[in-house]
Amino acid sequence: MNKVLMVVPAIIIALFASLFYISFETKQEVAKKEEILKDVRAQSYELEEMFKLHTKRLLHLNKEVNNDEVAKSFEDLKRAEEYYVNTLASLDYDRLYTLTKIIREKFEAIELINEDIKTDRALLKTAVIWSIDDYQSYLKNLKHLSSADRNYMINLFKATVDDSYSEFVNLNATKYTSTLNAHLQKIYEKQQSLIELENALDKNSIVSDINEVVNFAFEKSNDLRAELNATTNNLLIASMVLLVLSILVYIKEVRSMQDLARAKSELREFVFALEESAIVSKTDLKGKITYVNNKFCEVSGYEEEELIGKPHNIVRHPDMKASVFEELWDTIKYGGVFHGTIKNRRKDGSAYYVDTTIIPLHNEKGEIDEYLAVRYDVTKFIQEV
Repeated sequence: MNKVLMVVPAIIIALFASLFYISFETKQEVAKKEEILKDVRAQSYELEEMFKLHTKRLLHLNKEVNNDEVAKSFEDLKRAEEYYVNTLASLDYDRLYTLTKIIREKFEAIELINEDIKTDRALLKTAVIWSIDDYQSYLKNLKHLSSADRNYMINLFKATVDDSYSEFVNLNATKYTSTLNAHLQKIYEKQQSLIELENALDKNSIVSDINEVVNFAFEKSNDLRAELNATTNNLLIASMVLLVLSILVYIKEVRSMQDLARAKSELREFVFALEESAIVSKTDLKGKITYVNNKFCEVSGYEEEELIGKPHNIVRHPDMKASVFEELWDTIKYGGVFHGTIKNRRKDGSAYYVDTTIIPLHNEKGEIDEYLAVRYDVTKFIQEV
């Protein structure tokens, strides 16, 4: 019988410790994944802003922005995009892998469009410079132009200077028109080419793909939290079942033994093992504290004499809703087991979180005469997640 008392609780406590360790490892793993997804979202926002800024600079090249600024902007964007897609590719998600391929293909197209716009902007700038010289000559010879040609030439050149667009038609005058016609035609061609390139740039925009990455990262974060909560609850419930089972085994074996003193000694060893790993307290039917272990005092910051005889809400945090405690009392006063995560307040006013299980204890008549609460400090896990 003594061997049973030694072996059975040892096995149950070992299982209990294993479940708690698995819970801890699960939380650590989820926290790491959550941190990676958080970093992905931060990179997404940064890359999106860099892309929009570069696009704006590229479209204002040779007007408000010079070529060196555009070149540096693209190099910065290219480095950020490469780091971003490598981060996405390292994650084991099929959707992110697909988006990585799409972003890479679009960025390859954007790189070619970037160079074509720079080339066309340079050629357009040159054509405008030459047109200005010819235009000055034509201002001196407006008498050689028909009224229609003169108005067309002035309007087309004004559109060129304003960076707007107008259909090109050859000037009809034979004198002083060939060179200007050539320059204006070049301007028109480059304007049309830039329209097509700007449309291609808009078509290959990576903004929508980045937003999809952000949405996916948020969804996965929510899934991870839900999975973590379910796993943690299941493991802690299983732990409490083992705990209650171990107590029942002890009670049954102790009652069947003649040597009650020896049984009590072994039971104290078991309780000691429990109290070293858990926050334990007991209250009477009115919720006044009748017992606290050292870990309760250590975590709450109160001395034992400050707690005994006080209502348990001495450690209640004001953030906790009254409905939670109404549910708690409705559960345990009718013999049920309450399980949940509760936010408490230490003596110094700081908050801490405990995964709490409360069970009613019955006397020999089967009546409830006190409540036992077993808690585990999960503050670190909640703060990390």
